Amino acid sequence: MNEQEKLRHALFHMGRLHHRWMHGLAEKFGLYPGQPQILHSLMHREGASQVELAQSARVRPPTMAVMLRRMEAAGLICRRGDAQDARIQRVYLTDKGRDVQRKTDEAFERVGAEMFAGFTDEELRAFLTLMEKLNRNLASKNDQEELCENCSDI
Repeated sequence: MNEQEKLRHALFHMGRLHHRWMHGLAEKFGLYPGQPQILHSLMHREGASQVELAQSARVRPPTMAVMLRRMEAAGLICRRGDAQDARIQRVYLTDKGRDVQRKTDEAFERVGAEMFAGFTDEELRAFLTLMEKLNRNLASKNDQEELCENCSDI
């Protein structure tokens, strides 16, 4: 196995472990995947529109609508029409939503501390630089077909 293959394997494995860890934490708070991110966004952008939340979460607006419907049913958020444009729904945290958001942020901070335990500040900066470069490389490929020219062969 060459170095790139080892790195791809390590990144894939790390992504799966991280996803499982974060998904498990979200479940402990009664949340579905993606909902902690929405709570966090609303804590910093109270009154964001559904479209703005969808853009920041990188999901389609209908997907966001389903996520928000679940969160509203759970009492985490409330939606109100925009004062200037009735077509726009603004989203706000409820007291319960603020409490869950605070608890999930604290839990995710603990995960981060455990995940990066033993790293020096210099190693963290170098890792961040490399991850940013990987993200830029992947983000430059808008069409999934470009990323996998021979996917039909797999």
